[in-house]
Amino acid sequence: MSPGGPGDGGVSGPNCAAPGWCLEECRDPRIESILGWMTPMELGFVGWFMREVYSGVGEAVELGCAFGRSTAATLAGMVANQRAAGKDLHVFDLMTFDWFLLQEYKKSARSKDGDFEIGDSFEEIFWNNLMPWKERVRLNAGDIASHGWRGQPIEYLFVDIMKSWEATEGVIRDFFPFLIPGVSCIVHQDYKHPYSPQIILTMYRLRDYFEPLYSVVGGYSSTVAFRSTKKLDRELIETAIAEGLCDLASYSIGEIDDAFEYSLALVADDPPAEQDLLRAAKVVVFINVIADQPGYLQAVRSIPSTTEFVRDRFRDFIEPNDSDANARSSSTGRPTYAMARIWAKLRNLLRR
Repeated sequence: MSPGGPGDGGVSGPNCAAPGWCLEECRDPRIESILGWMTPMELGFVGWFMREVYSGVGEAVELGCAFGRSTAATLAGMVANQRAAGKDLHVFDLMTFDWFLLQEYKKSARSKDGDFEIGDSFEEIFWNNLMPWKERVRLNAGDIASHGWRGQPIEYLFVDIMKSWEATEGVIRDFFPFLIPGVSCIVHQDYKHPYSPQIILTMYRLRDYFEPLYSVVGGYSSTVAFRSTKKLDRELIETAIAEGLCDLASYSIGEIDDAFEYSLALVADDPPAEQDLLRAAKVVVFINVIADQPGYLQAVRSIPSTTEFVRDRFRDFIEPNDSDANARSSSTGRPTYAMARIWAKLRNLLRR
């Protein structure tokens, strides 16, 4: 991917048309004030894409929204795009507090709005945040497996729920068959996230059906967008799943290495620290499947800047209080491998 624009943030991509100044133009203080974890550059990218690229040929779908930060950015772009007139944004989310969301909400000034517990709905918070655009939202609250997608072809698919192998399988099975070859865009919000290696591995196996478009950079952005190039029908997807597409055990050491070389090549023009996020994701895979293999410790030690980043940014996850551990493991839909266990192994290995 070639550099996308000047400054500290922007995108890189093979046919990049969204320089940093354009993303800055799409930034909106109303949106950035909503509690969430997408960087300002990621919000700018989503807004720019929906304003300038989205054609309205297919539907716009968002998988995972939390309190509506990404939703608001998407809608702001849609309402400024005449081609999107008459189109709504289809949003899917559990709409209930898990351990992580509750802790983040309590730490914010918004905690004064009410007292919540794990399992409580935050739907009212979501709607309040989307007040200027709420008429353009079709919300599907609850387990995504109970909804699926039975609608029209999908042109824009924003994915922020592939945080486990089970969720990854559900998204691929229920939504990928509706993508339009040559048109549809998947925005993987967690592609460069250290704890989402399942996205890297599955997209590598499906690389003949997608081409990389953009990698958003700046502020540890983790978003990478892809375009659908070939039809993925249900039969093909079911075959791929049966052959282990969404099963980590089906990936050989060689294939894991190839997948991460492929992903690093996609972000070769990203800042080194953001490339390190992908190297950290590889370590997460190693911890789970090949901790005793030669070369493992060398791989761990090759990402010192990332280990510092992970420790500082995810301290509540990776160094939890004992009193929080049981609540987290029983309540969150985060990756099946516990983040605290991952960090403990990583920390011990680095001490050798």
